[in-house]
Amino acid sequence: FTIAGGIDTFAMLPAMNFSMALMTFVAQNLGAGKKDRVRKGMLTTQISTGIVSVSVSVLVLLFPSALMGAFNKDPEVIRIGSEYLKIVSPFYLLFSLMFVNTGVFRGAGDTLIPMFITLVSLWLIRIPGAYLLSDNFGVKGIWWSLPIAWFAGLIFTFIYYKTGNWKKKVIIKPVHV
Repeated sequence: FTIAGGIDTFAMLPAMNFSMALMTFVAQNLGAGKKDRVRKGMLTTQISTGIVSVSVSVLVLLFPSALMGAFNKDPEVIRIGSEYLKIVSPFYLLFSLMFVNTGVFRGAGDTLIPMFITLVSLWLIRIPGAYLLSDNFGVKGIWWSLPIAWFAGLIFTFIYYKTGNWKKKVIIKPVHV
C-alpha cells in the first residue's frame, strides 16, 4: 500500500500543481474585476489536468506490476499494489477535477468551504465507506472508498461552484482601471 500510495501521490501532483497555478490566476482576475476570465481559466485548467490525469491513469492501468516492481520485487507486494492501482487509478480524473474546483475557491479567498468539503469527503464518506465496504469486500472495499470520496468531493465542489457564493469571498475588492 505504501508503494502504491507513493505512485498515487506522484500521479496526483499535476492536478495539485495546476490547482495552485489556477489559484493565482483566479485571484488576479477577480482582483482586476474580470470574473468572466475565471470561468474560462477554470475550464482550460480542467481540460489540461484532465488530459494529464487520463494519460497517467492509462499508464498506471497498463503497467501496474512494472510500477510496483520498480520499488519492490516481492510478488505478493506487487500483486496487492497492482490490485490497488487498478481500482484507484481510473478515478484520478475525479480527484483532479475536484482539486481544480477547490483551486478556484481558494484563489477567491474562500478557504473555509473547501476545508469542509475535504473533511466531509474524508470523515463522513471515505472512512465510513471504507469500514462498511471492507465488511463485504475486504481490503478492496477500503480501496474503493477513495474514488467514492473523490466523486462525492467533486459533486460538492461542483454544487458550491454553481452557487457562486465563492465569488463573494474576494479578499481585495476589484480595482477598476
